Amino acid sequence: MDLLPKDFSDTVINHETSLQLPISASIQPDCIQLLSKTQTRLPCSTAYKFDPASRRLKPKLTADMDFHPTLTKRFLRLVRQNQVRLASFFVRSCIPPMYAAKGPHPFTPALHNDIDASPFLQALNLIQDASTMLLTTKSYRRACVSPQVSAHRLTPSQWSHFWKFPLSHHCRNVWFRLIHGKLPYRSLLHRIMPAAFPDACCPICRENEDTLEHFLYQCPVKLAV
Repeated sequence: MDLLPKDFSDTVINHETSLQLPISASIQPDCIQLLSKTQTRLPCSTAYKFDPASRRLKPKLTADMDFHPTLTKRFLRLVRQNQVRLASFFVRSCIPPMYAAKGPHPFTPALHNDIDASPFLQALNLIQDASTMLLTTKSYRRACVSPQVSAHRLTPSQWSHFWKFPLSHHCRNVWFRLIHGKLPYRSLLHRIMPAAFPDACCPICRENEDTLEHFLYQCPVKLAV
């Protein structure tokens, strides 16, 4: 999943979705190192607010900053100085809809108020029909609820050995996902994104539910290889 291309240059999201994103997701990737870890984790709503008159996002004034004002002002200053560049999809949320069709990069604004992840899923080619993927905060939380596998099954010394053990990045990523119970097997993907994965069957043998155990070692077709 980490190897999926993440090209969101043509993605258009609405203001409500933009405000829910962490700052780290709203800026160009090469700018992240200019921010502290705390800044990157702040929601965009700490620095921006929706202006109903112009129907766009605007940077907050100092009087409006009620959460981490110092970090927020520092972030906005870096944006004004063009040291931190906003992602194109976030910039579109800051453009009044009346000007969306003008300029060298016209776009159709998203004017609804639902938190909507479908534009990102479409950009990753995970879904085709955006109309089936509108999310409310309640449905989003429900979709993400799953039995949690404790990461504390390893002791600190075992974790230290894990990070020091000579593995390629891709191999270590697979093992890390396995330890946390986050491997992308079909039944998990079906539960989280049913529009993109309409069934939980194994895509290789097409006979059994693709559980974690089946994904790793129970699939008869994989065993035969």
